[in-house]
Amino acid sequence: MSFFDTTPTGRIVNRFSKDQDEVDTMLPFNMENFLQFCLMVTYTIITISAVFPPLLIAITLLGAIFTLILYIFQRSIREMKRMENVSRSPWISLTTSTIQGLGTIHAYDKREQYIQQFKEMSDINSNHFLLFNCGTRWLSFWLDFLSASVTLMVALFVVLSSPDIISPAMKGLALSYTIQ
Repeated sequence: MSFFDTTPTGRIVNRFSKDQDEVDTMLPFNMENFLQFCLMVTYTIITISAVFPPLLIAITLLGAIFTLILYIFQRSIREMKRMENVSRSPWISLTTSTIQGLGTIHAYDKREQYIQQFKEMSDINSNHFLLFNCGTRWLSFWLDFLSASVTLMVALFVVLSSPDIISPAMKGLALSYTIQ
């Protein structure tokens, strides 16, 4: 029972609700997208490698860059998400304690004080949430850049390779798979 006495209600509610949301909605949705993405990338790399074998070296280099970006991103985003979760707990705790003590707040005319506290905590949480979203946008930008680089390389191979060595149909297949 000492856990519930020392841990704020907002932290417990925040943790439980976020974990439940992750398990119920986010995990199945993201797992399906992850599996589809992995299969699509695998088949695209196999197709490009079959049509343009030298391009496999460039794809390996871009894969190493992708791994480096992902390593940097995972460490940063974990901290950003932690800060967002930590800033949400006092906000939820204030909300639950305000609802529980609504009569007392009205009796002592402390509405403005609680409204101001709520605004400050909401701003802090919104700042951390914005930072988290900016971090994910940063990752999206660099992943899009890497995929555009692969598309550029395949397009250059399509244009610069001789039609006698590789048929135009195979070139079109590699380019269409890359664009997807």
